[in-house]
Amino acid sequence: MPISWGKTKSFRGPLEKLVGRSLLELAEKEPSMLTEGARRRPVSLGLFDIEGFIELTNYASPEAIVELLNTYFGGITRCVTEHRGLVDAFFNEAVFTIFGAPQEDREHPLHACQAALAGMREIVRLAAQWQLKGFAHIKASIALCTGPCIVGNFGSEQRLIYTAIGDLVNWCEQLRACTRLYGVPILVSRETAAAVRGQMVTRELDTLRAPGGRTTTVHELVGTPESVSAPVREAMGLFERGLDLYRRREWEQAESYFADVNRLVGDDGPSRLFTRRCRHYMLYAPPPEWDYVHAPSQRLDAQ
Repeated sequence: MPISWGKTKSFRGPLEKLVGRSLLELAEKEPSMLTEGARRRPVSLGLFDIEGFIELTNYASPEAIVELLNTYFGGITRCVTEHRGLVDAFFNEAVFTIFGAPQEDREHPLHACQAALAGMREIVRLAAQWQLKGFAHIKASIALCTGPCIVGNFGSEQRLIYTAIGDLVNWCEQLRACTRLYGVPILVSRETAAAVRGQMVTRELDTLRAPGGRTTTVHELVGTPESVSAPVREAMGLFERGLDLYRRREWEQAESYFADVNRLVGDDGPSRLFTRRCRHYMLYAPPPEWDYVHAPSQRLDAQ
């Protein structure tokens, strides 16, 4: 039975802003969700962030910061909710989102990718507007992960929140931080890339050590099949060949392929990174048991 709001109807607007429309509508249809505990279920998590915003806070007025941040939050919220996602939390300039919960959605990886691409376009639009106003340049920094996760109501008798916890959350945060390393706007986990194969174009970038110690590949979300140009597809093929040679320890040949990618599409962040790694391994070869995870010094990758 739906909740009878009675005299509380006037509070529906403010409640939607506090808990989100999807949660409120679900609570009206299924009141039990307000008291049920957490459970493990397959979801896709998204972390939407922007690079360059912290620098902006060093000189912009508090009023300007509030206006800019609220405009950004509003745009990302719209992108997420239009693709069946839940905006779970705002912290600093990041937006944490859940796809596939609390409402069931078998296509949550696809919807998460669609929201990420829409969010990237929104950030590009805002970046252009903010630069015209004299503010620092910002860039999209988005990560998506798919897998089992504990989701539900957490908190105390006085305050509950619906959220997700576990390694998948930590992995999503780690991937978001890596967007700067690779110089790409959207990173997705291996599971997300596999789930949207044929529906989205992704590029395998690297092997990383995930929370819990396992090694896994990470991928760039490039776009929809119809939006990816022929030169970009050619560059992806060259990068794939370079990555294969890199993993076979053929550093000089791999470097030449990464150089070809840069010549074809301009400055490609992953190719620039792997060029440095190839030159590093020409001097300092990894051990025989190398699992493709690069871990010499943070300074090397940050250059």
